[in-house]
Amino acid sequence: MASYDSVRRIWSGPRQPCIFNPDCNFGQIVLNLLDRSPEKVIQIDADTGREMTRAEMRLRVVRAAQHLQKLGYGVGDIATVAAVNSENLAPLVLALQVIGAGFNALAPTFDAEEMAHMMRQTQSKLVFCDADNYDTVKVAADKALEGDYRIYVMEDAREAALAVDQLFQPTGTEHMF
Repeated sequence: MASYDSVRRIWSGPRQPCIFNPDCNFGQIVLNLLDRSPEKVIQIDADTGREMTRAEMRLRVVRAAQHLQKLGYGVGDIATVAAVNSENLAPLVLALQVIGAGFNALAPTFDAEEMAHMMRQTQSKLVFCDADNYDTVKVAADKALEGDYRIYVMEDAREAALAVDQLFQPTGTEHMF
């Protein structure tokens, strides 16, 4: 929102926190940068040609972050991401970083043993995968993860897995994030 100082006769845009603030986390810096030139295209899906602007990327990041926080995820939690590049991957990974959750990126072509080995190290609470490798990822997660975990599929929901699109649904409080 713009404001006008009639004494100094100056129009000002919204205040942005300094991105060089040592107290800023990476997520705050990303959100700040996405706010600048929101109409510019930041991502083009090579398969579909669909373009995503910075404003849309920011909106998706905020929605996913809010949904993940509402589910109880945040600083110190680890997610496993075993998915090929798609239009939802960047907003998802950025949302994890915004809430302070780490992520373990695994090649989606790993077999169940390779995935299980890596998952044993991180003990992820969240797992993201593609429909194509869901069965392999599920076997690996069941074998390696000791606590409860939630699994999301980048495409449609499957069996006990949720569709990642659910994380990009409106929250009604995006403007407050």
